[in-house]
Amino acid sequence: MCAASGYGVALLALLAAGVVTAAPTETPTEEDCDRLVKLLPADKLSTVFGEWFLIEGYSDDKGFAEKLRMGNSSKLELQATSSDKNVIYKEGNMIDDTCVYFSIHNMTVIENTIQITRDDGISRGHFLHACPDCLVMHLSNIINMAGVPIRMVRSFYIFGKTDKLQESELEPIRKQAKCLKFPQPAPFIYDGATGEGEPPHHPEIVHLYERLLAVETRGELVSRELTSVLVNLRNLTRLRINNTSSNIPGLLKRNLSLFSSRLPNTYLYLPHLRDNPDGLIPHVVVGQGRTGVSLVLGIPTVKRQKQSYLVSTLNSLLFDLSPSERNDTVIIVFVAETDIEQVNSVGALIKKNFPKDVHSGLLEVVSPSHDFYPNFSRLRETFGDSKERVRWRTKQNLDYSFLMLYAQAKGTYYVQLEDDIVAKPGYSQAMKTYVRSLASDDWMFLEFSQLGFIGKMFRTRDLPMIAEFFLMFHRDKPIDWLLDHILWVKACNPEKDVNDCNKQKGLLKLRYKPSLFQHVGLHSSLPGKLQKLKDKDFGKAPLFTAHSNPPAELSSSLEHYQQHTLERAYRGEDFFWGLAPVAGDFIRFNFPEPCKATGYRFRSGNLETNGDRFYNTTVEVLPSDGSVRDVLVGGQSPQYKGSHDGFIVIGSFVDGLAEGEIHTHIQPISAMRLLVHSNSDVWVLLSEIFIKV
Repeated sequence: MCAASGYGVALLALLAAGVVTAAPTETPTEEDCDRLVKLLPADKLSTVFGEWFLIEGYSDDKGFAEKLRMGNSSKLELQATSSDKNVIYKEGNMIDDTCVYFSIHNMTVIENTIQITRDDGISRGHFLHACPDCLVMHLSNIINMAGVPIRMVRSFYIFGKTDKLQESELEPIRKQAKCLKFPQPAPFIYDGATGEGEPPHHPEIVHLYERLLAVETRGELVSRELTSVLVNLRNLTRLRINNTSSNIPGLLKRNLSLFSSRLPNTYLYLPHLRDNPDGLIPHVVVGQGRTGVSLVLGIPTVKRQKQSYLVSTLNSLLFDLSPSERNDTVIIVFVAETDIEQVNSVGALIKKNFPKDVHSGLLEVVSPSHDFYPNFSRLRETFGDSKERVRWRTKQNLDYSFLMLYAQAKGTYYVQLEDDIVAKPGYSQAMKTYVRSLASDDWMFLEFSQLGFIGKMFRTRDLPMIAEFFLMFHRDKPIDWLLDHILWVKACNPEKDVNDCNKQKGLLKLRYKPSLFQHVGLHSSLPGKLQKLKDKDFGKAPLFTAHSNPPAELSSSLEHYQQHTLERAYRGEDFFWGLAPVAGDFIRFNFPEPCKATGYRFRSGNLETNGDRFYNTTVEVLPSDGSVRDVLVGGQSPQYKGSHDGFIVIGSFVDGLAEGEIHTHIQPISAMRLLVHSNSDVWVLLSEIFIKV
């Protein structure tokens, strides 16, 4: 028997027998599409078994559509197995009465989600509801080359129990194809002229077919290279259009569409977007288009009725990132709102608080289009949840999917966070070190916190699959349940017990301890809900860093708070916390004997009070030899700026940190001081004092 073949269901009969056309199909309305495009109910899945004739085939890919036009017949056979989730799938093609391609695959069907794994890629999709003697399949086919995905092809197939269907049966299905944005008419329409037999293989035709495949493969590699060039051009263009979607020209808008290119089934999951293609375009409020980093951090945020934790969360994440880590990271704040004033206010807030990180491309702020979200009033209440909670969890599924797909092209690893967390110092290096230490590369995600979705790390190459699963069931279950269902699909044998399933799932999700992220918010983004969750494995975050410093006499014009004295901070026993400084305030370290200090680090703020920093404050040294100051500060080409009382300015606080070297030509020094040059509205906290000798 020759069945049906190719990208999921078909390369489908490659050589032509004649041109067949169908009568034009009326354009369906949105209401028609909502009524027509429905998944085959689970209790009807048994009807897919048996032999099927391909009647019509569609594709959104021009190259594949051309292959379909060359065909004359195909057949498909689906056979049940002892497992209710596995189906034997036989496929092949008829070319000039010759069966030139034949293969058998295992197909999994779970809650009407089809997956077919082949040597050249994976096909995923669904059976759609149709007439009793019809089988309709809508597939997204990922084409691989040397194990690397290089192209996505969408296809839509109409099969019949016999080789002919009535026009009254075909017309509603053709409208389904039109609803799913497939070009009309179908490139393959069976003419009923080809018989069934098993004719002999003709080597010349088979050789020609193999050569055609080789040519196509080379074309796919070129296509992949061109796609990479397009991505780079797109990022350069973003820099020239002020990063706002309102200025993006039409062609670029189409290329920025998140789901239409990466998840072609989006129109099935979110049918309201069929008439709103701009609903898939991210609105980039702040960003420089940074890509190629190791670590992408995603932070969804919404307008809260009570307290906002976003700025403190970002302060925590940025607190001790080294310059190299800052250059190898992108932090995406996803404002999950369509109110443009709210979105722009978050962008302005971040620009104000983190101007350098915005300018460098480390921080981005994006939001969805006004048309992205569906009408939430039609949701069913399930699992005892109120309508408001069902809406909240459904929107969360959509928000995470959007954010993941936006982040997918930016780096190697993606970490999901929330807008009300605190990070442990060194979290970035700890995550990278842990990934490198793993003996196996078979994991699906890593957990750096035990709470909900906080701190879950994914490979960015897996994000399209994960996001598609979330979109597929976004109305049905909370996102943490859906993530567990993905593990079940990938790891569990339905013929074995729960303990075995949990063991297999445990191999795909690995837990790092101690936790690197802690939940600190009290008020949930769900109105009225208090969120008192705490990660017991996080431990207590260090509020200061201790060092061994040279002997010194300490003095300060700042009044300390409670037990947080300068002396305790200098000895590494506590942090120094002083009341709001004014211009002229100082902290001074006098060395009993002239000291050869080679470097310094003063860090202000800590994880709990990161805003209590030194602003407009210089680091100064007093050379023990006064003539040194005259040489370095005086003359026509001074190397340093002088300060009063014989001090030389060698540095200043930037983003709460003052760090640098003390050059040998200044040595030895008799004193160091921190000098405040303007009044401050906030207190100051020194969490690290290090004078290196």
